[in-house]
Amino acid sequence: MIKEPYVAIERSIIKQFRKEIWRPFVKGLQAYEMIADGDRIAVCISGGKDSMLLAKCMQELKRHSKTNLSWNSSSWTRATIRPTAGSSRKTRP
Repeated sequence: MIKEPYVAIERSIIKQFRKEIWRPFVKGLQAYEMIADGDRIAVCISGGKDSMLLAKCMQELKRHSKTNLSWNSSSWTRATIRPTAGSSRKTRP
């Protein structure tokens, strides 16, 4: 049986990168009580490494957690930051 490459990548988050990625992710969720039973979570994916990893971590959390949660991911291609009055922050065109 040949496994798809994504299966190995998903497993590596918990197995190979347990200390660097998975444990801090789960500890942060627990320490700040970020997810409760029945929560609905939206994950916005820009296509960058950080948002893709967050989406995969959320997917693994749902798969391995006893907490009843649902999550939805969506693609986010561009954001416009609108500064408040008096702000020196510039926007991207």
